[in-house]
Amino acid sequence: MAFAQSSSTEDVSLLGTWTGHRERIASTEGYREGTATLTVTEQTGLTFKGSMGWSTPEGEVREDLVGAFTLEGR
Repeated sequence: MAFAQSSSTEDVSLLGTWTGHRERIASTEGYREGTATLTVTEQTGLTFKGSMGWSTPEGEVREDLVGAFTLEGR
């Protein structure tokens, strides 16, 4: 995700549900790709809280997460 440069943290909101392509390489499972969904439920300034979900051969997985970004959207 990229955001336009902003002068204020109030100008950037991650709240909502974001879905996109996911790729990864794991030491035990090798290369995997599919769809991932990020749901952001709380945001204060540059920090956010939510969950990430994705599919595995064993079924759907969802994990809680927290994060932060810069004013440049990184």
